[in-house]
Amino acid sequence: MPLQQEESSEQQFRLQWLLPHRLAVREGWRYASLDGLLMAHGRWFTPSPLPAEVAPGVPGACFRESLAWASGQPPNDTAYVQGFADDMVLGRTAHAWCSWADARAIDRTWNPPGVAYTGLPLLPEAAKSFMDDNGTWCVLFASGGVISPTAEEWMRHGIPQGVLADIGIPFSAAFP
Repeated sequence: MPLQQEESSEQQFRLQWLLPHRLAVREGWRYASLDGLLMAHGRWFTPSPLPAEVAPGVPGACFRESLAWASGQPPNDTAYVQGFADDMVLGRTAHAWCSWADARAIDRTWNPPGVAYTGLPLLPEAAKSFMDDNGTWCVLFASGGVISPTAEEWMRHGIPQGVLADIGIPFSAAFP
């Protein structure tokens, strides 16, 4: 069951930026943009220090490191998350991390952790399947900062059943 909480001022700032993207329309597409897809299905994740029981990963290899760790956890305990993380230097960056049911961002490749995390919580086995199909470590992103074929398919037709984990904090209903 997803957690409920009030958005922080950092989260409210991000929602204000994302809102126009959710309302945009692209004829024949379910979502006009990746941000629209994230507004419909994405979740917040709480920035937190890396838990002591989790080994740090290789900086710069977030997609591979996060999938490898999530895949080694008990089924249904951990989500592999792709989306955007913010830090004080890079700003909004395509990123991957993991989360448990408590919605903590378990970020093995950023130390210190980011200040905000928004993304799609994916079942690790589903993420691995999409990555294998695409021949890449990413589900949502392709090289050069463009969206992946999988993300484009989901923007056109929606996310298939059995792909998302019910982990993370849903966006507030105050932002339709």
